[in-house]
Amino acid sequence: MPAPARTTDLAPLVALAGNPNTGKTSLFNRLTGGDQKVGNYPGITVERFEGRMKLPGGSQARLVDVPGTYSLSARSAEEQIASQVIVGVEPLERPALVVVVVDATQLLRNLYLALQVIESAVPVVIALNMVDMLASRGLSIDEAQLSKSLGVPVVRVSGLQGTGVEELRAVIDRTLHAADAPAAAPHWELGEELSADVSYVAQHLPEGWRSDGEARERALALWSLLSIDEEDELVGIPPALRAAVLERRNLASASGREIEADVIRARYQWIDEHASAALEEAGEAGRSLTDRFDAALLHPIVGFGLFLL
Repeated sequence: MPAPARTTDLAPLVALAGNPNTGKTSLFNRLTGGDQKVGNYPGITVERFEGRMKLPGGSQARLVDVPGTYSLSARSAEEQIASQVIVGVEPLERPALVVVVVDATQLLRNLYLALQVIESAVPVVIALNMVDMLASRGLSIDEAQLSKSLGVPVVRVSGLQGTGVEELRAVIDRTLHAADAPAAAPHWELGEELSADVSYVAQHLPEGWRSDGEARERALALWSLLSIDEEDELVGIPPALRAAVLERRNLASASGREIEADVIRARYQWIDEHASAALEEAGEAGRSLTDRFDAALLHPIVGFGLFLL
């Protein structure tokens, strides 16, 4: 995939990712203080925003504002840019850290992307944005419990008001300098059939994608299974990988399985079982996140959108 040339700048690269409309750009401006530049990814009309972020102690990091996305899965070249910037697949530079901006008032929807990024075995910090709006919506979030469930730091911020930004800057600095921090383990069980799909596709990943451990291979195999199909517009996908994915998708279809539905349901089930304890929502008492996902899946419009994740 065409990409910006690798920089000789020694400052670590931090990717700022999140769903659309999470206040990510406001937070990007807060962290960079206007010290930023705009370019384009070669061969595609997607702007690339990069800035300099000052860290405690006088050091700096490069901060790239990744295009907003609901999922790492991609069907178009534009969506592929976002997912590959976050994961750092060759020839793109792999980020030293990904900050996932989560809209605290839409925790369920936002945790799906956060979980995907954690699965990809890159260091992650969660910026829990819009926390100033929780009380008016009858919501409260225990960020310590959420951090324990996800296995990554969680920082409360408000990009609009600027609160928590300095704490986030300090956590970014500590995470960047953590020596040999272990990669997060996969969070949810694949199941026998999906595990076979993932194992088969992983064998056909390009060599450059397979050099960073089993968890990352699993994440990239899942990305391939949910992104590659007969009608996608992805670029730079090796023919052997494409053929392997189409073979497994056809086998699943022939046996009445929907790989996308299996994966989406499993991820939301994990969120329900492990992360929902951090959320108190007065209007949804007694109704699990999985129940809400099932209801959304059956909605004629929302359900279709979920299957595009």
